[in-house]
Amino acid sequence: MAAAGLGTLAAGAGDAGDCDPSPIPPEGWDRFAERKLEAFLRERDAARELARDLIRMMDGGPMEEAPMWHMTFLYRWRADHLGPEVAAMDRARAAEHPWAEEFWDEDGRLKPLWALDEAMLRLHRKEWRDQMGLPEGEAAGVP
Repeated sequence: MAAAGLGTLAAGAGDAGDCDPSPIPPEGWDRFAERKLEAFLRERDAARELARDLIRMMDGGPMEEAPMWHMTFLYRWRADHLGPEVAAMDRARAAEHPWAEEFWDEDGRLKPLWALDEAMLRLHRKEWRDQMGLPEGEAAGVP
């Protein structure tokens, strides 16, 4: 029934000349394509750089340079895959930071990833809002 409704809308909504399915970008297709390629290459290179950093830390490398929004995943992954020695080392190194008590429970176990992510957003709310471009006082309940 829904498919028939969509077909009816597509076939009967105005005549074909009402909208151009591929409007020409103001800068022209060549410049548009160049701009899209430049953005794609920047994003690809940034993703590769992040992947290299994450792999280094997932292999047991130092966590001091972990990207803030990936730190929780890295600690959880390391605890789950690199064994108790690395998990204990991570906890000992993190103990000087104020967020450490939010990451480990009273028995020294790392909390689940969802709890780590919630804590990170709560502890770094202003940084997240600044990165997202949210003005002060707007959307006050997020996150």
